[in-house]
Amino acid sequence: MFTDIEGSTELVRRLGGRYLELLELHRSVVRGAIGQYGGVEHGTEGDSFFVSFPQVDAALSAAGDHPA
Repeated sequence: MFTDIEGSTELVRRLGGRYLELLELHRSVVRGAIGQYGGVEHGTEGDSFFVSFPQVDAALSAAGDHPA
């Protein structure tokens, strides 16, 4: 699974220093979903993740997961 925040350049411009705080929250949420569904994080760059999962349904579940 590859992830990327769409429009992140615009978000950086609009949010300024707050963007980094929100990026850390984003990373925490994504890493929680990766762990919950048995994924392995292979790398990150900027706001993106490269992750593999043992099964396709686990990747789909992780991608659709969101905090309550």
